Amino acid sequence: MAAVVVAETLADFLCNGDQKSKLLLGYQTETEIILLAYAELPSATDLEEKRQKLNFLLPGGVSVVGIALLASEENVDYSKYGKYFNNLDRQKVFIYLEKGASKSIKAAELVSQDNTATTVDFDIVSVDLLSRFVIGCCKCDIPVSFTVDGKGKGAWKDSLTAEIEKLADSILSNRTVFHLQSSQKLLSVSGCKGLPDDATYADLASCIEEEEEEGINTRSKMKQKVAKLKEVLQFDVYTDLNIAGYNDTLPTCSPVISYNTEPVKTVKLVLHVHAVSLFQNKTLVSELVVTMSEAIKNQLLAMKQCICDYSKGDKFILPEVYHFQPMELSTLFNVIFPWNVRDDQLEKERRLLHQCLCLPADRPLFRRANKYRFPVEGQDGSYLRNVHLNCPKSKVSGGKQYTVRGNYTYHHYMQDRFDDNKWGCAYRSLQTLVSWFKLQGYTERDIPTHREIQQTLVDIGDKEPSFVGSRKWIGSMEVSFVLDTLLEVQSKILNVSSGGDLASKGRELAQHFTTQGTPIMIGGGVLAHTILGVDYNEVTGDINFLILDPHYTGAEDLKTIIDKGWCGWKDANFWEKNAHYNLCMPQRPKVL
Repeated sequence: MAAVVVAETLADFLCNGDQKSKLLLGYQTETEIILLAYAELPSATDLEEKRQKLNFLLPGGVSVVGIALLASEENVDYSKYGKYFNNLDRQKVFIYLEKGASKSIKAAELVSQDNTATTVDFDIVSVDLLSRFVIGCCKCDIPVSFTVDGKGKGAWKDSLTAEIEKLADSILSNRTVFHLQSSQKLLSVSGCKGLPDDATYADLASCIEEEEEEGINTRSKMKQKVAKLKEVLQFDVYTDLNIAGYNDTLPTCSPVISYNTEPVKTVKLVLHVHAVSLFQNKTLVSELVVTMSEAIKNQLLAMKQCICDYSKGDKFILPEVYHFQPMELSTLFNVIFPWNVRDDQLEKERRLLHQCLCLPADRPLFRRANKYRFPVEGQDGSYLRNVHLNCPKSKVSGGKQYTVRGNYTYHHYMQDRFDDNKWGCAYRSLQTLVSWFKLQGYTERDIPTHREIQQTLVDIGDKEPSFVGSRKWIGSMEVSFVLDTLLEVQSKILNVSSGGDLASKGRELAQHFTTQGTPIMIGGGVLAHTILGVDYNEVTGDINFLILDPHYTGAEDLKTIIDKGWCGWKDANFWEKNAHYNLCMPQRPKVL
């Protein structure tokens, strides 16, 4: 009997959501069903269409594994839910949700193929379940040609569909091989040479080799790079595109020439495939190949749909692949957007995604800036990202942590070859705040420079023209003015008479990080800092503050920043007892 595992965040979303029945999405093996996300339960009239779109979104290895029902539903006829599942040969999990104030999972049952149910225990875990998986990334460029001559304006769609379906079928054949990067291993549906038939992912990962690379001059750094490569397996994909003339009876090296004597007009596009799949250490290599092949097939079909939906006349668009991990859901989602179409023109598509996955429609989760960053990608640009994730744990007894939700970059003294030592801390904190809104997709503006910040304050009449180019400080009010002017972001200003009183603001700060999730700029005396969270015990009032310090003047060395306390948890004694503090608490706009 399979065990049921669900992430705590997912359980909260299920219980505190709209109290409607939902599809459960997860990863299923013979011994466990891991619930990773959920989606709306389609009606019978649009079931096939919604199921196809959901298949396009899901990574390889993830599927519909169950249904969440209201606890008031008794004597459930499990047979009527069979239409929602593609994997009818496996057990399905049914979770019952309590109605009313309790908001909890009442029970879970496993339903077998003959619709008999068995009550099972379920394990709610606090970790991000995505961390339990290895991500397999398949990249390849696949050319596709289709005719545009024919009867009717939409005839090219039939030609494109036929070509894409042939390509998709070829991916599932022995004409396709997968090369594991940083190794000499080639995989196909017939196996992997040099590995036994029962080889697992762990056996395959052991084949990844250390390579001398420019810029990696120590063995420890090479080991770190190899470790990241084993978290995300990168595959190059090679397939025989000679579909029309393929003959199983001919040797694979035989040339085949196809000749058409009729005049025909064709369009040639190159599809940039980037399909992802989820695996576990014990996943067999043979299963891994099938899963990745299915993921590529689904992506090709999704690309075909995107081309058909957005191409007009004789102008054909290219589909573009993005991967997202919205909210704290424990899986990735594949989304195909038309290339060169702006985010503000895709609001309808994003709204449909939010609806499909039962996500709140008051924040951007599928804008291009929200895309998932794979561990092997490293840091972007010259700024460190989300440095607080590497901090030692806070030590508040019985406390609950409330922290920034989303991504940001760390801005501090002396960056960008600009000397703002001893005067630019509030400017740097403002830059960190702006980076949060940029990386969450609320704005496409670049991070403002000190001069641009000063000019903005002059333009709105807050400062005299001589302020531009000066070394004069700014405070929380000026930070709020700039956010309002450049980003149209409103801020709440919290006044604290002394540093000693900041400890009494734990409940307000916890509420801010719960509802808004934005970093806070705090100014007091001659210093400014960024607050990224609090660890707060509501009973005792004990509190620690997660501080990002803009006064750091060194290089982008994460170890030094953490070890020296430039980012870390501080107790209430961190604040000056006799200084007055103002907190700029940006409010997240309710937009999609």
